[in-house]
Parts: sequence; structure tokens; C-alpha cells
Amino acid sequence: MKKIFYIALAAVATLFVGCNVEQDLDINLNGGKGLDFVHFENPSVTAVLTDSTCVYSVNLFSVSKSDKDRTYELAVAESSTGKEGVDFSFASKTITIPAGEFGGSTTLTCDYDKVAEAGFLLTLEVVATEGVQFSPVYGNSMTFNFKTDKVTIDWDWLLGDWTETDYDFSGAIEYQSAAQIVKGANENEIVIKNFYETCDLVGTVDFEARTITFQPQFMLHYNDTYGDFHFVAFDYDTDEGLVEGPVVATMSAIGVTIGQWGAYGVDCGMFLGYQLKTTFTR
Repeated sequence: MKKIFYIALAAVATLFVGCNVEQDLDINLNGGKGLDFVHFENPSVTAVLTDSTCVYSVNLFSVSKSDKDRTYELAVAESSTGKEGVDFSFASKTITIPAGEFGGSTTLTCDYDKVAEAGFLLTLEVVATEGVQFSPVYGNSMTFNFKTDKVTIDWDWLLGDWTETDYDFSGAIEYQSAAQIVKGANENEIVIKNFYETCDLVGTVDFEARTITFQPQFMLHYNDTYGDFHFVAFDYDTDEGLVEGPVVATMSAIGVTIGQWGAYGVDCGMFLGYQLKTTFTR
């Protein structure tokens, strides 16, 4: 059965740090050697570089406070494809978590003019020191996937295999699947094959505007009682939800993003399913 009929459940990972957590936190607050699990704010970030957006924060957190400043050194992992001093530079390669605080930060700046069109990967790690433990949930690395707005968005860029990611109202990932975008029957027409594992979604491409326009269209026949459901624009902030007119997707260096859409019953006047957004990335 199609996944549109299911409610996705989010799995919650729980971290157990032992029976003496409160005691360890108290020791750390008093300058002892209690828990000092540290982790980056996000394990991975994808960003598009433009000539006006080249400065990014690197945030580091601990599970506990201390009555002393704690300073951590950063290292660039060998897997990084960007070159320090050419593609990027740091305000400081250390991050200090001030006394009484849970987090600290530094910044890195990318050199837009020197970064290649394809962008680069930058993976950061905290240099291991005595007494510092790394979160078993988040690990000890953060990867920036820097793309650029220099990339040429054309047929060669658009057609082919993608990863489809569907998000719910909370912004959580509901589902991921393999996707394929092919040319349609008419000029500037594309087809997203097996969209949402439910239908072949047809859209019209405007490479100059970097948009794809999807008119309301058939998705599936539910049953004889509820009838046909169509792909339509959906606005979470309105009482009705249904929006007249097309859904307009954007194309950027990151990929294709389809905004709020829903599966609307044209016969029964109700939504069978609705999404916050769907993205296509490589």
C-alpha cells in the first residue's frame, strides 16, 4: 500500500549516562572531573554560498556547566575537500565555553571568489584531550556541505536520479526514497516519476526563474466513497488549508524544493494527506 495511508512515527533516541548523573553534574559545577560530553550543534549542515552569505557559526555544547572556562581546539578532517586559507578561514580554531555556560562558538568565513562552482565539503572535529568525552549520539564531527549559487541550473543539472525527502508539519523527516526526474511530452515539461510513491507528478520548468510550476493534478483514486485525490497547494496557516492555483517549486544549488502541498479529495472535499515540504537532493 502507498505510504500516503500511513502515519509516520518518529523514533526518539535516549542517551543514558549512568546512575550518578546528578552527582557528576554537581562535581563538574564545582570544578571537578564530572561529565564533560561535548558535541557540535548539528552533525551536518548544507548551505549555499553567495557573495553576501559567507560567514557561518560553529557552535559547540557540553551536557553540563563548569565553574571554569573550557577551551577546545578544532581540527579539519582529512576527508574535507576544501582548503583552509583558500576556500575558508576561521576567526579562531578554538571554541571556549565560558564558566557557567553550556555552549560556545567561533565563526568560519568562506572566500566566495575562490570557491569552485561545485563547492566543497568541510568536516570539523574536536581535538581529543584528557577528561573530554564525546557524545555517543552526536559523535565528534560536523560536516558543512557548501554549495554555490555559481552552479548552472539547466537540463543536465535537473534530469536524472535524486533523493526525495518528505517532511511533516514539525519539520521532521517522514520518509526518504529514490526519485527520478525525466523530460515530459511537451516543451519545458518534466515528470517526477513515482512522486511520494503515489503518482507521476508533471511540472513546467523555468530555468531563468529557477522554478518548476505544478498545476493541480490527479494523484490517486482512494475508493468509490471518497473518490479521486489531487495534488494541490496547501497552506498550513489557513483554516481551510486548500489554496487555489499551482504549487511553485524552487531550484537552487541544494536541489529542488516543493513547498506546502496536499492530497485533496475533489469529490469529498477533504485532505487525505498533506506535507510541509518535499525536497530533492543529490
